[in-house]
Amino acid sequence: MNLNLQQKFSLLAILSSALLIIVSSIAYYISEESLSETLEQENKEIIKGQAIEMDKWLIGRAVTAQHLADLLGNTGSFDKMKNRELYALATSDKEIMEVTVGLEDKFFTGYFAGDFTGKLDPTGRGWYTKTKAEDKLTISDSYLDSFTNKVIISATAPIKSNGKFMGATCIDISLDALDKQVETMKYRGEGAGIIIERNGNILATSGDDSVKNVQDIPEMAKHFDEMLQNGN
Repeated sequence: MNLNLQQKFSLLAILSSALLIIVSSIAYYISEESLSETLEQENKEIIKGQAIEMDKWLIGRAVTAQHLADLLGNTGSFDKMKNRELYALATSDKEIMEVTVGLEDKFFTGYFAGDFTGKLDPTGRGWYTKTKAEDKLTISDSYLDSFTNKVIISATAPIKSNGKFMGATCIDISLDALDKQVETMKYRGEGAGIIIERNGNILATSGDDSVKNVQDIPEMAKHFDEMLQNGN
């Protein structure tokens, strides 16, 4: 299982192009072409450190989907898997917005949203079929939740009993915490932090929050592909 957040998000705390702004703000001028190796290394270390912290944050919540799936699988029967009291164990974290369970017998319920059994078929939904096919804990790209109108991500995990696929769990995770995280992203105490998904969507920024995609920032857009290739 590979859940490295650097493969899910591009953490661009300080970009090469942004250094022109940041460094000039402390009375230095360094052209993009002549950035020193020292500055570049400092930049990489900042990004690496922030990515590690975000790895911990995301994985700490995503594994809740797997823990719940394992708990339900250990009950051994569809009837016992439908016990909503078990789902409550996955809702203690304030960043978890919803806990959804779908089973092969077409039982489908959300802890907060209510029971959809007989109204919607979980076995045909994208997150369910993907989890069944991949047979492991997976994390979605970010998307706009239709109920809360917030940008979230989901973690899903297969429910298995004696090796047999029985259903899947889905945990919706709020990204509000990223707004706080991005405020801590500084270069020598200066500059603005940005967290960008690998598809270019901006998830959080301590700067202009009206920009939603890296393409909205021309100087950053010019270097985005390069940064992805370099593994930042």
